[in-house]
Amino acid sequence: MQYRTGGTGNSALFNFSMALPPSYTNRRIFGNEIYVEKSLMYEFDKIYSDGKKDGRGNGFSVLTGYEAEPNYPAYTNTKEKLILEDGSQVDVYTKSMFYKFMPSKRKIAELGMSLTPEVTMKDDNDWPVNLPILRLEDMMLMYAELLVEEGKIMEAVAYVNDIRKRAGCDEVNTVSAADALKLIKRERRIELMGEGVRWFDLVRWGEWQTEIQSLFDSYHNPDGTDKNNVKTGRYLYPIPLNQLNVTPGLYKQNEGY
Repeated sequence: MQYRTGGTGNSALFNFSMALPPSYTNRRIFGNEIYVEKSLMYEFDKIYSDGKKDGRGNGFSVLTGYEAEPNYPAYTNTKEKLILEDGSQVDVYTKSMFYKFMPSKRKIAELGMSLTPEVTMKDDNDWPVNLPILRLEDMMLMYAELLVEEGKIMEAVAYVNDIRKRAGCDEVNTVSAADALKLIKRERRIELMGEGVRWFDLVRWGEWQTEIQSLFDSYHNPDGTDKNNVKTGRYLYPIPLNQLNVTPGLYKQNEGY
C-alpha cells in the first residue's frame, strides 16, 4: 500500500523512530522511540561467512546509531547482555531504531533513485510510506510450513534458503521436522519484522503467552509490566460489558477476564 504525499489521501503517520539528522531527512520526526527487541537485533548483528551481516539489518530495517552532523549530536546506542539458548552470553544493542519504512534521503541515494518525496509533503506527517500487506516471502514461508507438515523437509528448507541468500546470509540445513519449523519461524520473524504479522503467527502457533512472558523476563520484567497479566485466553479482547448485558446469558466472556 503506497501512501502518497501532497494531502490528496490518507497520510501515513511516521512515528517509528527518534529524530534523524539532516543527511537522513529535513523533516522533523516526532519520535516514539520504538526499539528493535534485543534477541532480534542479535540476528541482525551476526557476521556470516562472507564477513558481512544480514542485508535486512543495519541501514535497511534498523539504525544502530548515527554520527554527529552540524547542530546535531551523534546518537550512541547502548548494549546489554543477552543469554542465548545454549547458555552463552553476548552483548547486543538495546536501542536500535526501527528504520524499515523510512524513505530517507540516504536510502533513496543508495538505491540510485531520484525521488524527492520531502518536496511534495504538506507537513511532517505526510510520509510516502510503502507498507507491505502481503509479500511473496510471506507466502513462501507459509508454504514451507505446509511442506514440513507433509514431511518434505528439504523442500521446506530450500524456501528458507532462497530468502536467506537474497539477504546475504549463510544457508541453513536440517533433516529434522522440528528444527525445520524452528528455522521457518525464525526467518518469519526476521524477514517480516514490523509488517504486522508476528502477533498472528504467535497466536497461530500457540506461542503468544510464553513468548511475551519470556520477553518480559529478558528485560528483567521492567516497571509497569507484570507477566502474570499475560493470562490464557487474552489473545482475544474481552466482550464489552454493555454487549453482555443486552441479553444476559447469551454470551460467555472470553477466557482470562
